[in-house]
Amino acid sequence: MWYFVRFTYRALGVSALLSAALFVSAQDHPSSAPPDSLPLKVCSKTNPQPCATAPHPIYTPDPEYSDKARKKKKKGTVILETVVGTDGLTHDIHVLHPIGYGLDEQAIKALGQWKFEPATKDGQPVPVVLQIEMDFRLY
Repeated sequence: MWYFVRFTYRALGVSALLSAALFVSAQDHPSSAPPDSLPLKVCSKTNPQPCATAPHPIYTPDPEYSDKARKKKKKGTVILETVVGTDGLTHDIHVLHPIGYGLDEQAIKALGQWKFEPATKDGQPVPVVLQIEMDFRLY
């Protein structure tokens, strides 16, 4: 059975559809931000200064569809929140909206492999907080 996974990258109302066709096993990376440096939000109409430009995704592997979810024909959207560090890697990944059946874990593993060109403020890389949606659909 074929399945489709759609990623939506959300940064305070700014959405872009992202997709990729690879899955690589993942792990959460240690934070590269100094302890006194709090992550910023991405600039938007609803988020004034201090804010940062959005990071640009450069590698976004798909998660695997779990066997348990495939057998139960489970579908839905996992919403994750992460910090994209000054190194362009994701840190502190956690689930805001779980759907279960092993799909939350697969989404976390995949997001742990994503790579970005870092967000910037005044031309310098800064950490930012992002919400990422991963839609799981069986076709």
